[in-house]
Amino acid sequence: RLPVVELARPGPAVILGDSPLTAAEGLNSDQVPAGGFEIRTLKERVLIVGNPTGVLRGVDAFLASHPEVDGGRGGIYGGSFGGFLVEYLVANSERFAAAVSLFGIANIGSYWGAGAWGWTYGDVALSDSYPWSAAKMYVERSPLFSAARIRPPLLQLHREAAVNVPPEESEQLYTALEV
Repeated sequence: RLPVVELARPGPAVILGDSPLTAAEGLNSDQVPAGGFEIRTLKERVLIVGNPTGVLRGVDAFLASHPEVDGGRGGIYGGSFGGFLVEYLVANSERFAAAVSLFGIANIGSYWGAGAWGWTYGDVALSDSYPWSAAKMYVERSPLFSAARIRPPLLQLHREAAVNVPPEESEQLYTALEV
């Protein structure tokens, strides 16, 4: 299922990030394989294909062609990998006025060893890369290590009995934002 970008007219823009991209594809340069998301307004649907950089470019292009949408009040939300994408984007861009992460992955290194995917997360989401063989990549792609750059309000929602993404993922980022 493609992620959905909901843009209300007139008023706030809200982006739902639930990308089909893997972490490796989603955070690489523009050379990554195509993933995508969908922009919806009350009267139209536009499909945009790209990585997180493509998400930002697509939203900017859409806002440029729709002056009735207030891009200055944009928010973003997403769950699981979408929560990870939300945390990554608010740490690495100034595009959003507010964000909500549901079950987000803050540290792909700790998720690698404790998430429901266990050690296979490196195979599936990080293209056969592991914390000991690609430590720099794990740090650069983990929102936890960019927490000092997160400026908009970020609401984190998690539950104690979460199966796929351990609650510690949200707790780590929360703690980093509080110190």
